[in-house]
Amino acid sequence: MKLQREGKLRRQDTDDSYLNNLLDAAKRNFEAATYLKGKIDEAAFKLVYDGLLQIGRLILLLNGFRPDDGEQHKTTFAVAGVLLGDDFARVIKKIQICRVKRNICIYDPKIEISEIEADAIFKTAQEFWILVKNYLQKKNPQLKLFDDICGVRSAHSTFLFLFYIVSKGPVCFKSIFIHFVQDGDAAIHVIKNLNFIFIFIWSMQAPGVLDDFPLE
Repeated sequence: MKLQREGKLRRQDTDDSYLNNLLDAAKRNFEAATYLKGKIDEAAFKLVYDGLLQIGRLILLLNGFRPDDGEQHKTTFAVAGVLLGDDFARVIKKIQICRVKRNICIYDPKIEISEIEADAIFKTAQEFWILVKNYLQKKNPQLKLFDDICGVRSAHSTFLFLFYIVSKGPVCFKSIFIHFVQDGDAAIHVIKNLNFIFIFIWSMQAPGVLDDFPLE
């Protein structure tokens, strides 16, 4: 990998126990952020960011890498985006924007996190987890993946996953098939609610509508 040759990455082997501990730590950060949201939005924002960083590190470690430069956060998300592929480019870009905002707040205490920005990172984390969960499951079935992220339960996440795929176009319907094969309960839940899904799809006017889709 080019980044490895440039000295930004180095090889590292990691056991499943460490990877699952990393997942547990990310889950705790998301749970704490959910509790603080609406009370202390800046703290909630930073906790969600930490959870995203831990998942990013998990992706690198699963592929035998760890960052090895002075920009570890930036490198972690950049490499995760390369490893995950083009379908993740949009959400990785959103995470990188959140990273910059977090850095500004840390080094310039006059800058605060707004409620809108806190909502944005929660939505970004939910979108990211919906997409990345299948990747992690396929990469290592021994991982103890969680369903609940930032207050969104698995059934709700199934709908959001479907809506995201539909908004991306027909080429992504393969991902729906893979998701349902791996999650029979999700398939049953969607089948029971087909009327709602068809109405939603019919009402969509343009790609990207999910950017403003309410998560509550």
